[in-house]
Amino acid sequence: MKRILLILTVVLFPLFNLPQQAVAQQPPEAQRLEAFVGDWTYDNPLDGVFTCEWLGDLIVHCQSSWLDADGDTIYQVLLNRYDPEAEVYRSHRFYSGGYADSGLGWVDGNTWTFVYEGPRGARFRITLVIAEDNAAYEWHRSLEGGPWEAMGTFGSSGSVTRVR
Repeated sequence: MKRILLILTVVLFPLFNLPQQAVAQQPPEAQRLEAFVGDWTYDNPLDGVFTCEWLGDLIVHCQSSWLDADGDTIYQVLLNRYDPEAEVYRSHRFYSGGYADSGLGWVDGNTWTFVYEGPRGARFRITLVIAEDNAAYEWHRSLEGGPWEAMGTFGSSGSVTRVR
């Protein structure tokens, strides 16, 4: 009986201890993703909302929706995480129209920059300056290795406000 209890303790203890270990191992870089967490509204030029929350202890999961130029609602799911081996943030975007892409991000102070690789050599860059309850953003794109240009589809710049 003692042997069975010892075996169960050795096998089960690590399983029950996993959540505490994950929190203890969250690097400071991952903790910086807290800047995204909350409910936000687009102020300009988009009409929409997005909500970001922790998915476990290492990933921030965001859902957003906005109206495009035709008045149709676009939905997006975004996953951001810190990759300690590459020392970058990894971002994955999924859109309601079926499009998906991935990118890399960096942070300097309160300025976040993400660069996404798109189809046919297109690259997309978003720069966010996040303050306590608001953020300003700028969108740019580069086609086939060309210079970065303001992106008109979403407006080249805008702002969001944290409502919670």
